[in-house]
Amino acid sequence: MIDLGAAASSQVGEMMFLPSSRPLLKNVGLEFLRSGVIMPAVDYSDFPAWLQGKTIKSWQAHPPTAIFNSWRGIAFGNGTFVAVGVVDFNSFADISSDGIAWTRRPMNVTGGVTSIAFGNGTFVALTSTNDVATSTDGGVTWSRRLIVESANWSAIAYGNGKFVAVGVGASSVAVLATSPDGITWTKQVVPVSDWATAATNLTVVFCGDRFFVHGRGSPISVSSSPDGVTWTKLTLPLTPASISYGNGVYVAETSAVSAVSEDGYAWVKRSAPALSAGQLIFGAGVFVVISGDKVHTSTDGINWVSLTAQHSYSSIAFGNGTFVALSVSTNKNFSATTSVMDFIGTDQFTPNLYLRIK
Repeated sequence: MIDLGAAASSQVGEMMFLPSSRPLLKNVGLEFLRSGVIMPAVDYSDFPAWLQGKTIKSWQAHPPTAIFNSWRGIAFGNGTFVAVGVVDFNSFADISSDGIAWTRRPMNVTGGVTSIAFGNGTFVALTSTNDVATSTDGGVTWSRRLIVESANWSAIAYGNGKFVAVGVGASSVAVLATSPDGITWTKQVVPVSDWATAATNLTVVFCGDRFFVHGRGSPISVSSSPDGVTWTKLTLPLTPASISYGNGVYVAETSAVSAVSEDGYAWVKRSAPALSAGQLIFGAGVFVVISGDKVHTSTDGINWVSLTAQHSYSSIAFGNGTFVALSVSTNKNFSATTSVMDFIGTDQFTPNLYLRIK
C-alpha cells in the first residue's frame, strides 16, 4: 500500500502524480488509473460522463472463411455486409448479416473485382475491365453490366443519388464515370490534370454532402464535388491516405498527422505522432482508422486512441452498430467485428500520472 497523501482527498476525475508505476492502484476503496491505460466506463458508473471518451472494443476475430483468396473491399446495405474478392481468377461475393458467418456467391464477371459500394438499394462492384456487377437482393444474385470503357476501375462511392467510379485507363490517364443505378453509366471529363499522376492510387469517397477524389500516398491534388460532374480543387496541409466525415467535421489522415475541417474547404493540420496511414471510416460517433495490425480511433479527428489488432486488416465497413474488418493472411481469410464503447483514462503515457476513477 502506498501513501496517497493529498490524493486521498481528491475527487473522481482528478489527475495527480503518485509514487507508483502499476496500471491500477486500489487503496481503501479508492482506485487510480495510470496514464497510458484505458478501461471500459461501464465498470465505473460514478465516473463523470463528460470526462469519458469513445473508442472501440477489442476486435473479435472469427474462424477463417475459406482457403486463401483475396478480399478487395466490403460494403454494408439493407442489413447485409458484402465482401468482394478474387480466387483462382474468378470474382466472388461473400455475404453476411453479422460479419461472422459468410456465404459465398459467384459474380459472373470478367476481370478481377476491385471495389464495392451500396446505394439506392443496390450493391455495385467494379472490376479491372469494363465489367460491372450489380445486386439488388443483398449480394445473393449478380447481374453483369458494362461501364463506359475498359480500364482499371479502382474505387466507387455512392452519395446524393449517384454512383461515382474512378480508375486508370490507357496511358495511365485517370477515368471518371457516374451512374444513378450502376446500370447506365456516363463518362465524365476529368477536370484536374493532376489526377493522371495518381496511377492505381486514385480513390473516391462520399462523406458529408460531397464526393472527394484523391490519391492514396501520391502527391495528387484533392478535389470535391456534389455530383461527380463539377469538381473543385482543394488545398490540404497533407496528402491524405483517407477522408471521412462525422460529428460535424471532415477528417483527413495520414502517417503521424491529421487535418480537420468544418466546411470541407478550409483545413487545419494536427499533429498525431502515433497515427498510421490507412483506411478511415466513421460510425456510431467514432472515427476508426485501420492500417495493418494498427487501429486508431477518435471522436474529433484531433485526439486519437491507438490500439492493436490480432491480425492485419485491409478493409472495413460499418453497419447495424458493428464495425467489420477483413484480413487476408498467408493461407486464410479472417473477418473481425467490434463495436463502440465509452472509456475512461488516456492512452498517452506520462510517468507516475494517475487518474482517480473511483
